[in-house]
Amino acid sequence: MQTNLGRSLGLSAFLILWGALVYKFPVWWVYTLTVPPILVVNLAKDKRLRDHFISLFVVIWLMVFMLNTTRHLLLEPFLKRSFPGFSLALAVNKFLFPPAGPIMFFNVDDSFGFYRVSGIKNGKLFDLNPHEVILNRTLFYDNIHRGVLGAIGDPGSVVSFCRWMHGRFPEFDDFAVGVRQYPALKKSRYVYQEGWLYRCRDVLPPQGGRP
Repeated sequence: MQTNLGRSLGLSAFLILWGALVYKFPVWWVYTLTVPPILVVNLAKDKRLRDHFISLFVVIWLMVFMLNTTRHLLLEPFLKRSFPGFSLALAVNKFLFPPAGPIMFFNVDDSFGFYRVSGIKNGKLFDLNPHEVILNRTLFYDNIHRGVLGAIGDPGSVVSFCRWMHGRFPEFDDFAVGVRQYPALKKSRYVYQEGWLYRCRDVLPPQGGRP
């Protein structure tokens, strides 16, 4: 009996603290909302409790998602018409959507492409693992699959990237950057175009690219 009472009091205290954090720091809603399900999924021994808590979290997340999606164009105009004497401004969560905005969830193009980096040694090409090229893997997600390597195709990043590569892989004489493009990945997964974008020896200053 005492154990159940202690658990109930502990859970109540945790939920009160959680709610206070959400209220005090509204821009961090997304992150504070993820704390309870993470703790329950990792610490709870009852599978039904874990499943119910995850379902509850999904419902709350969808409500917050819909609030942020319809806040400016639908909800605020509706509330202002319904309560003309009040100045209403619903809370905004600027961390809910990825940098591309919510439109990325509704309009995803069928084309796909990626960059490849090769080291050159004694005239031979050696494909490099992109995870070894970009070392700063961010916690909980993969920078490579999030398209961080795409920055090497930016003309303003070519020189700095080549200098970085000579310092990162001094065993190679030169480096080449290519691209592979799939015009319609879902319809023709084996149809693609590829070619080389540049070689570091062609873009670096005459004095050389090594630091």
